[in-house]
Amino acid sequence: MAYCFITIPSLMDIFARLKLYLLVGQTALSNQAVGQADGLLRAAIHLLAEVPKTIVVETKNVSAEQYIVEYINHLLSVILFVPDHPDHSVLYLVRGLMNVLEEIIWDDSSDAKCRLYLNAICILSAAAQESYIFKVEKVESNDKLYGAGSKFVEEVNKIINVLIIEILKKINEAGEKNKKLQYFICAASLNRIVAHGDLSSISMCKLAQNLWLLAIKNTNVDQNFMKRLRKTIEFRALRDFSGYPELLQLITDIR
Repeated sequence: MAYCFITIPSLMDIFARLKLYLLVGQTALSNQAVGQADGLLRAAIHLLAEVPKTIVVETKNVSAEQYIVEYINHLLSVILFVPDHPDHSVLYLVRGLMNVLEEIIWDDSSDAKCRLYLNAICILSAAAQESYIFKVEKVESNDKLYGAGSKFVEEVNKIINVLIIEILKKINEAGEKNKKLQYFICAASLNRIVAHGDLSSISMCKLAQNLWLLAIKNTNVDQNFMKRLRKTIEFRALRDFSGYPELLQLITDIR
């Protein structure tokens, strides 16, 4: 692991370096070398800020955005299992990655950044659980370190709140010049709230209602998607999932 950590920076291709940092980081984690995994993933996060906006594919310059999105999604799924370093703040790898997302220059007409924020929210939702569904053998992840303790969950919620604010800003900006983008972000956000949100919270339920209103009144609305989402809400409301009957009533009252 140490040899890889030393030699990877000598490679010229930035994408090869990113792939190797992640691959070797995963290998280190699966072999219970948590410290090495932490260092390799940190290096990957810092390197992301240097990725060029375009890459050459078959002699043509194309946007690197899709590659970045796929890579960060993969990185997020690995970070979930890496326990916090005792010398750093809670969830410092996630915080560092979110800071890098701010440094990357994104296309104004793209929803990529918001999609990554939403995926990060899903990972954070998983991180706050008392016990993770999946585990890395012999590695004590944050579920073992914190056990969904109130202080840890509070820190998770702080990060999620910041991400939600950024997403809402993008929705507001897009509404003035790109209705299609606004709909995509609204629909994706609403989908995640229905799947992962605590709808027993009045503020969360109200947010879902407002997103629903924006989505259905948008000229680019996908009616089939909204119908499927409504059926999911109805299904959970009938089974009296906390907050879903109230949300169903709120969206039913919208005209």
